[in-house]
Amino acid sequence: MTKHENLIFWAKTYLCTVLLGVALAAIYVGLEQPIYYWDFAAYFDAFNQLGALLAESPIRWLRQIKISIEADDYGTAILAPLMPFYLLFGGSRLSYVAGVITVYLVPTALFMGRMSYLEAVSETSPSRSWLVVWIAAFLYTPFWAATLRGWPDIGGCLALSAATYFLWKSRFLTRQPVISGIRVGGYLWLAFMLRRWYAYSGLGIGISAALFCLLQAAKDRDFRALLKAA
Repeated sequence: MTKHENLIFWAKTYLCTVLLGVALAAIYVGLEQPIYYWDFAAYFDAFNQLGALLAESPIRWLRQIKISIEADDYGTAILAPLMPFYLLFGGSRLSYVAGVITVYLVPTALFMGRMSYLEAVSETSPSRSWLVVWIAAFLYTPFWAATLRGWPDIGGCLALSAATYFLWKSRFLTRQPVISGIRVGGYLWLAFMLRRWYAYSGLGIGISAALFCLLQAAKDRDFRALLKAA
């Protein structure tokens, strides 16, 4: 496919996946009991509070996001990309969950599905195998369990997926170590900024990357690349 055709393909895939995801969310929200408490309500309430603040004063909204990034364990920066859903569709539970699905869950599923496909499937495999990988990634239960319960944590997974992609693309920092290292570090910081507890995931990825870098260098007997990565 040409670059233009590839772009159209992914745009169509994204839109179709979003429509399917929102339909599933609408069914779930319609069937659940609308009584939310503790963590099930925390980010949903913050979504409505931030949306109301944005409609009232964008400057105060930006100030609140900044304060939250600096001080809050439950940072509200992860909700900033969801504000168009509040402004267009209001502060309903479906509007909130649909926003999380559209902005975070679907891109994460497509991104992780694509990485898995490129890594695990040979070039001679039939094209329909991509459909199987897409279905597996899209229906991955842990993505949906957290999202439908009102947690936007999948946003951190998207940032971690991007960090993993650049680690994989650079063969664990043995290729273009400086640029790739900056990209990986930036996305790991973004995951932490969106949800504080992703600090542990970032630490795990860093340790894993170092081990795989050693294994890759030993396998290729390319110790110069190892020195560059260090």
